[in-house]
Amino acid sequence: MTALPASGATEIVWLNPSWFGYPVASWQPVTWWPYSLAKHASSPVEGLYLHWYSSANTLISSSMQSDSTRPLVAKAPGNAAFVRPAVRLKATGFFTLGLSVLALGDTAADLLAAGASLPVGEGSPSFSITAYRNVATPENGYYRDIALDLVEVTSNAVG
Repeated sequence: MTALPASGATEIVWLNPSWFGYPVASWQPVTWWPYSLAKHASSPVEGLYLHWYSSANTLISSSMQSDSTRPLVAKAPGNAAFVRPAVRLKATGFFTLGLSVLALGDTAADLLAAGASLPVGEGSPSFSITAYRNVATPENGYYRDIALDLVEVTSNAVG
């Protein structure tokens, strides 16, 4: 980042590649921590944010925390359908975004535990679909029962 707006800070928002935001359920706790950026020696982070949106993609509210050395844990509002995690930066320079964690539930204690390592790929492990079923719900063809059998792939080594 080479310049800041007149407000003195700018915001970087993580976007979901498929949906408006990351899906959440009402009152569900969510943990957000852009670990590498927050732990940077000269951390430019002014605050961590979780922006809550309705199913109509309208902003409901935001949860904020200025202490970037700890994960932000907040509960989704009652009418939230999506969340967009963000950081507000207060300095110019080149910063590595690096590792970050967005997890359903309160995982702060696990992330802060002595000797803890960040969960690489947690929430989106490598799976292979081994079976698929798609059946109309009896008496109501509008709804479908879909089932996937998944196997977690831990290595691509043969033998």
